[in-house]
Amino acid sequence: MIPRMSLSLQELRRLYAFCDPDEPLEPGDPRYVDIDRADEAGGRPRRYGWIQRISRKFELGADSPRTVLLTGLPGSGKSTELRLILDQLRDPEGAALFPVLIDAEQVIDLRAPLDLPELVLTLLMETERRIIVDLEEADPAGADNAIATKSVGTRFWNWLATTEVELSSFDIGVFGQKLTLELKTNEDFKDLLRKVVKQRLGSFLLRAREHMEELQARVKCCRIDASTSHYAGLVIALDSLERLRGTSSNASDVLDSVEYIFRNFSARDLGAHAIFTVPAALVTRSKLDVEFMPAIKIRARDGADYEPGLLAMHALLDGRMSADEQTAVFGPEHESRVRTMIVQSGGDPREFLKMVQEALSVAELPLDARAFRVLMGTRADGYRRLVRGDALDLLRKIHRDKPPLSLHTSEPGNSRLTDSLLMNSLVMLYQNDTEWTDVNPAILSMIAERDDGL
Repeated sequence: MIPRMSLSLQELRRLYAFCDPDEPLEPGDPRYVDIDRADEAGGRPRRYGWIQRISRKFELGADSPRTVLLTGLPGSGKSTELRLILDQLRDPEGAALFPVLIDAEQVIDLRAPLDLPELVLTLLMETERRIIVDLEEADPAGADNAIATKSVGTRFWNWLATTEVELSSFDIGVFGQKLTLELKTNEDFKDLLRKVVKQRLGSFLLRAREHMEELQARVKCCRIDASTSHYAGLVIALDSLERLRGTSSNASDVLDSVEYIFRNFSARDLGAHAIFTVPAALVTRSKLDVEFMPAIKIRARDGADYEPGLLAMHALLDGRMSADEQTAVFGPEHESRVRTMIVQSGGDPREFLKMVQEALSVAELPLDARAFRVLMGTRADGYRRLVRGDALDLLRKIHRDKPPLSLHTSEPGNSRLTDSLLMNSLVMLYQNDTEWTDVNPAILSMIAERDDGL
């Protein structure tokens, strides 16, 4: 009999934290795996090396502001890759851009439609704050700081508030921090701001651009770390905007608002390079140029195992747990069990790490056969509950035909349904030479049951 290995509570806590599926990894984190690196035979788990693909757009087009809209299935690794993209764009031998990373969850109400004034003011205020703190090394907590009264944000707000008493009496706070909070939490305040901006939208956008260009000039006066090189300009990244979903009653309005903004607003209007992570459903609703980061391809379109993808997913775990620790959690057959988890995840890194965390939460380790079946069944049950009855026919069609994403929005009535399937990771998108989709492996039994009844 193979002796049972054990892990202390402290060790389990460490592993649980290492496997946090919602933690974006920073550049240099030892847990990071270069998923897009080709194997010896040239096989890639995804079509592109995403860091190089996105960075190149700015490195080759640095003379005028560029916008990149980036999306992907929930858990595909956008936030981690975005941080590495920004790190590369900062390289003085490359684009030499000063990166401003803004977390939309911190500054935007993701349950309500997004407005252009809200977006522009938030980007401007947050960008200046990062420049002041990271480059000019001023203290943002000092209310009497002389820089605050001369700031771009303060001057822009004073101009905007000249025609509205309620706005002119509002204290935006040091570097606009109170304004950002009101824009996120106070719907009445946002309504008033919309009314004021609507009357002078052209002037509003022109002034915003002029102020952003002023920030660009300030950045260009600063050196990159200890380098003799100066920054060439700004790149602003608004992360987590893909989580802008609204509620059950306004989801369509929320997506409409995002689509409208990016149809009518670009980096040229903003005056700086920009990257926005946008809802995946936007791809099926418009002809916007959206970069879609797919799931990791673990199965070929014909259903055969795809080893480069399986190995890349396994490497995600190897960077967090040693072989002995995996044995202690999953038992001596850990290789086959981890492979089973990878297959059921459909190539979704976040879903895979959630399974690992749930395994770590089981009281009796290593997992016995029944506990492992329960673990897999519990994860699958969560996805099955998200399947609407009117979605089964569409899901069966997707699984049968494995079409590119655009095809199943061409039929009347399917667009909103596809939005829902994408946002809930019930449909997976893969890319090799061509693009194709399939259903989440966790819900295959529902389709099979329906097929058996025909």
